[in-house]
Amino acid sequence: MSRHTGKRRKTQVEETSQISRNWNMFKSWQSQGVNGMSVDEKPDSPMYVYESTVHCTNILLGLNDQRKKDILCDVTLIVERKEFRAHRAVLAACSEYFWQALVGQTKNDLVVSLPEEEDAESVS
Repeated sequence: MSRHTGKRRKTQVEETSQISRNWNMFKSWQSQGVNGMSVDEKPDSPMYVYESTVHCTNILLGLNDQRKKDILCDVTLIVERKEFRAHRAVLAACSEYFWQALVGQTKNDLVVSLPEEEDAESVS
């Protein structure tokens, strides 16, 4: 398996264009019944490895944008009588405290009150 290691980093426009091409390729394979296979498993298919330098950042920015718009938020944090909407998966992934408080909860919209020593400024 080889990797592209060019000196120049891809611009965000190039990355977006590449993601679009990958998506179109996937949709083409899916329509041909090739769902669930990686590129190298397909007969007569070239090996392709794609590395993104901004993927993690884009995911976090997208999740934060969703949070700000209260899209797909499934938990409310209460701190100093202020409410903050959040994604429980993000909280649980970033904090052992939230992991313990949230994993296994089956309610669709949880409410968690944080201890008094927490301040609203640090949560927002």
